[in-house]
Formats: sequence, C-alpha cells, structure tokens
Amino acid sequence: MIKFEELVLEQLLLLEFIPLGTAKPISTFIGDTSELTDLKTKLNTFGINLATSSLSPAWYRNLDERILLRFTISVAAGPEFLNLFPYVDFLALVKQSFPSTKFSTDSILKDDLEVTETSFINGITGDFLGFDSRIIGSGTHPFFNYTPCSNLLKSEYPRIKREVISSNIIGKMVVKNLETSTVKKAIYTIINSLQPTPKNSVPETNNSVDEVIANPNNYLPGQPNVKTLPSEVRNAGAKFFTLVNVLNELNRTIDPSSNVLNFIKTKTIANIKSETSDEAKEFIQLLEELANVIPKAPTKDFLKKATGALSGAAQLAKGLSLGVPTMGSR
Repeated sequence: MIKFEELVLEQLLLLEFIPLGTAKPISTFIGDTSELTDLKTKLNTFGINLATSSLSPAWYRNLDERILLRFTISVAAGPEFLNLFPYVDFLALVKQSFPSTKFSTDSILKDDLEVTETSFINGITGDFLGFDSRIIGSGTHPFFNYTPCSNLLKSEYPRIKREVISSNIIGKMVVKNLETSTVKKAIYTIINSLQPTPKNSVPETNNSVDEVIANPNNYLPGQPNVKTLPSEVRNAGAKFFTLVNVLNELNRTIDPSSNVLNFIKTKTIANIKSETSDEAKEFIQLLEELANVIPKAPTKDFLKKATGALSGAAQLAKGLSLGVPTMGSR
C-alpha cells in the first residue's frame, strides 16, 4: 500500500535542502557559461564548445543507459560520442562518483544533499583536468589522441578503438560525407587520402587514375606491353583494382550507352546508393573499405581532407585525412 503521508513528508524534507526550482539536469548546469571555466577551456582544446553546444536529452539518455550503465560497444563507438569523447569521459567520472544520477532528468544533487553543485562538480573537474593527452596544443583529436580518466572508458578504450576500425565506421562516414559528390570526385578524394603525403586540395582532373579506371587490363601483370602502375594507385593497394572492375560492371548495368569515364563524371555517390543491384552495393562497400584509414598521429582535423573543404574540425564525421590502413593490407 502506498503511504501518501510519508511521501509528502519526504518531499518536504527534500525541499529543505533543495530550494524549489534549483534542481536541474547536469547538462543545464554544465551548459551555463558562468560555470566550469577550466573544464570548458580544456575541452576547447579538442574543438568542443560547451557554451554553445546543445546536446539533446536523448544524447544524455543514451550515454547513461547504453554506455555508462550497460556498456554497448557499438553505441560507444558511434560518431556522436567519439566527436565529444573527452566530455563523455568527464561525465563518466561524474557517474563513477554518483552512479544513480540520471543526466537527462536529475539534479546532480540527487544523491548527496549536503554538497552544492559547484563544489561537487569542481571536485570531479579537478580529477578530469589531470588527464594526459599526448599532443595537447597541436590540434589534438577528441578520440584518437586522448587518454581517458574514468575507470570505465580507460578500460574500454582499446575495445572502442578496435570497434571503430573493424566496423568500417570511418569509411562509412567518409562515403556518407561524399554523397553529393560525383563518383569521380569521391574516388579522387579517397585516393588522395591514401597517399603518404596527401595534397591539401583534390585536383579536378587526374589522368593517371582515369587511365587505370578506363583500361584496367593494361596494368595486369603478364599482359603484353603491360603499363607501369601509377604510384597513386599502387598506394591504394589491390582493393582499388577490385573497385575498378566492379565500377565498370556497374556502368554496364546502369548506363551501357555511356563509357566509364563519363559515367563517373555524371553520377553521384547518392545515385549509386539509390541503386538496388549487387554491383552498386558492392561498389559502395569497397569504397568504404578504401576510405577506412586512421592517421599515425591524428589531429583534430582528422578526416577533413578526404571531403575537401568541409568544416567542423572536432567532428569525427567530417571527412578523412592522411593515414595508414586500419585493417591489414589492401
């Protein structure tokens, strides 16, 4: 039986400690520009601006329920959390101290009525600011060059990184960002990202790559008068030849009256994604696998060069950069 009198007395007791209207979610408190200056300054190193960012209650619920409470590797490796990984780590530290607090609904005073928001959070902030980041001050990436402080993310960091690599998350984001580009531009962009020293801008024309796409058989070993493979294509590895063969078959399937060079100049990645053929699906998958690379020393501009001039330096979902293959050889 519900004891209404006890419930009313309990609520009155709570109000003695928490004046009406002061309880608020942690996101509201952290978003206040007058609070946590040191935390926000440090996060700005990663391009994370909590004074202007507005994360939805769903973001905090997912963090609470699918990472901090029941750790789900696929969620933790998603771009919406990787992009803000140091902030996620900070909140994991908060959860570590006050495990029953719900970030999307509860005041951070919920579990201990004898501390103020400021003193409680400042204590956690002091622990957080002691983290060791390997290249602070030189464009540190929010995930790949970060050392977590919280017990949970410190132990799970290697597994999250393996998940990012093995699930083609990076390649998928790159191809997603290139959806409005022509197939030609997308191929040029990803080829550029696979070079030891990628160019700052992707050229409009690349005759050597075009020649391989149009006449791949001329470069096959054992052929008479076999041509030397351009270095750009060699750097992309054997998978590029598989991509070229599928691309030529895709051209014959979708538009047999067009030659492959005209096809890649007029069709966008979105056009290919809208196709239901096996060749279209295989082409997109191969393109994602080619784009799935991680730099040796990722900066906060990691992923930017592959999609050209896309902005948002701290967004993992914004492009691709110079790098090495994440999975074996191509």
